[in-house]
Amino acid sequence: MVVKKYTIEQEKQLVEDFTNVCKKLATTKRTTERTDLNKLGKKIPYPKKMKEAEIQAILYSKIIDEGYNARLEVRGDNCSFDIVVFNINNLAKCIIEVKNYSESYNLAKFSDTKQYKKYTSYDIPLCLCSGIEQIDSTVSWVKKVMK
Repeated sequence: MVVKKYTIEQEKQLVEDFTNVCKKLATTKRTTERTDLNKLGKKIPYPKKMKEAEIQAILYSKIIDEGYNARLEVRGDNCSFDIVVFNINNLAKCIIEVKNYSESYNLAKFSDTKQYKKYTSYDIPLCLCSGIEQIDSTVSWVKKVMK
């Protein structure tokens, strides 16, 4: 299998292109398929809280917008990191674990887990982003680590 590597600019363009296609599909009203989808959508309940994947996506987007080389769902030895930020030599500089818990879930509670022990064995900085409210402070933390 050939894996194509993209620059940050190319990844941003792919995301922008995908977003534009989604917007176009969302505003299309000409087809019966679109009408049928609208009918089905009425049966799907709106989520009561933000999912971890949504928080992860927003955080990833903000880190990329700052010009950093971040990747999602990076595989390590017997674990998968939510976000890893790499330097220009593609060396991992920090790990970010994302949770959709409230601000009361903190690094002290996370540090009691097997997951934390695996992550810290890599001996690079680790940050826990435990909610949408912590996205901006997590981006600030990345900036400090990457200096």
